[in-house]
Amino acid sequence: MRKKKKKKKKKKKKRRRKEKTEEEQQEEEEKKDEKQEEEDKDGGENIVAEKEEEGEEEEEEKEKGREDGGGTAGGREEKGYLRERGEREEEEEEEEEEEEEEEEEEEEDKEKNKKRRRKRS
Repeated sequence: MRKKKKKKKKKKKKRRRKEKTEEEQQEEEEKKDEKQEEEDKDGGENIVAEKEEEGEEEEEEKEKGREDGGGTAGGREEKGYLRERGEREEEEEEEEEEEEEEEEEEEEDKEKNKKRRRKRS
């Protein structure tokens, strides 16, 4: 029974994560669509503004790269490694929390069983 519960919890968490990522992707797509619609309405006047925004975004990314690893390919790899490590740490924390919850449930079950045995005798 406990194994089934564990599996269900894990499946729920995975589903929630997928839903969150899907929602984020949909939001990004909607934003892109809105920008495209605005461009179409203005007849391409926003092209200059967009290029400026893209230039600013690139500069921000370069600055982030310098902070994280010098803006080189090695720095990008390091970012990916750090991101993966962070995800692993989060997963480990979640697993630890699940284990703690399971231990608490087991203790509660043991206490209930003791009480039942006492009542019977």
